[in-house]
Amino acid sequence: MKFKPLSIYLSLFSLLYLATPLKAEITSEVRQLLDTKICQGCNLVGVNLNKVRLEKARLRKSNLTGANLSNSNLKGAYFTGANLKGANLSGSNLQWADFINADLTEVNFSGADLTNATFRKANITNVNFIGAKLTGAIMPDGSIHQ
Repeated sequence: MKFKPLSIYLSLFSLLYLATPLKAEITSEVRQLLDTKICQGCNLVGVNLNKVRLEKARLRKSNLTGANLSNSNLKGAYFTGANLKGANLSGSNLQWADFINADLTEVNFSGADLTNATFRKANITNVNFIGAKLTGAIMPDGSIHQ
């Protein structure tokens, strides 16, 4: 049985094309956030924003479920009423960040700097604070972490 060279090349191309992962599409909401640092009520589920600089970003009531914001500069960011379930914020600068009424269930804050962050009325069920700096942080019950 003889194979034609064209069919071999097409088969190889198909295999390589299907095996190559597609790049994540940058949505209009992600572009808006990166350009303006404002994305209130946005759908940012599962977004990968590792190592971004978003100081004082306004993300009120945004859905960041499963988002990766690790090793990012989010100093003074506003996450009021946001959903961050399962998000990764490990190693990030979150000094003075506002998490009032945010859902932080299973968020990874390991190694993050949360100095003076506010967690009033936030859901911190199963949050990972291992190695995080919490000096001056206001916890959900209103107590100040020493």
